[in-house]
Amino acid sequence: MNHIWKNNRPKVFWYASAGDDCRPLVFMHPEYQKQTLNLSPPELFIFSCLPPQKTYGQDRIKDNLLYRDQHTEITCLKTEKMFINRNHVEYRINRDWSRFGRDPRGKTHDAVLALVEIKSNRCSPHNSLVLYLHMENNNCFDSILSSGVFDLKYICATREGLALGGCGKSIMKHLYQDGEIVKAQKNNCDPKTVVLSRGQAHRIFQSHINEHYVKATCLGNYIPEHLGERDHFVYQMESFPQNTNT
Repeated sequence: MNHIWKNNRPKVFWYASAGDDCRPLVFMHPEYQKQTLNLSPPELFIFSCLPPQKTYGQDRIKDNLLYRDQHTEITCLKTEKMFINRNHVEYRINRDWSRFGRDPRGKTHDAVLALVEIKSNRCSPHNSLVLYLHMENNNCFDSILSSGVFDLKYICATREGLALGGCGKSIMKHLYQDGEIVKAQKNNCDPKTVVLSRGQAHRIFQSHINEHYVKATCLGNYIPEHLGERDHFVYQMESFPQNTNT
């Protein structure tokens, strides 16, 4: 699928611990955004997750139906299995960060690139490109996203599983408490929009985001897990003024 490289740095929406959740594809639909927050749609969705073997995630992304409810249907039109070149990408699973994940090397593919179609009775049909990586979230950021190869615009961390789900370290802690975002910014990787649900990751974000940005403004709500709830939030950050002194 060479069209992934039409732009040198495709604009990316990254969903950490994505599982089988398709909400970002609906939320970032261009027509949905015109009706809500008016965010610019990404050119590529990158999903990362380390699910227990063959339970969910990239193993379920095939040429068939991915999701359906009374309003929306998401279908996978085309897929391509992909492998991570371990000579160029440092692939590792830190057991303090991921309790259940296993390296698929030598057993199956590392990723799936999928073309999906989103149909809705509220918006016209729209196609999106999804790269699903079988990687631990922080490793995915450090080894791929922070390099600046992609233009990372959005981070979604609504389902990390920090309690019983197997995730030992939130990407919010990694970036904003431990300061890994500072290293990434040197590579022109500086995502300004974050999607969070109420919980531990949200508290970490609120406690440390002002160490790295002037402010973080809540733009509104994200699609909730359960209809009617307002416990998912979209934040946009404002950078500190750059020092222009010579």
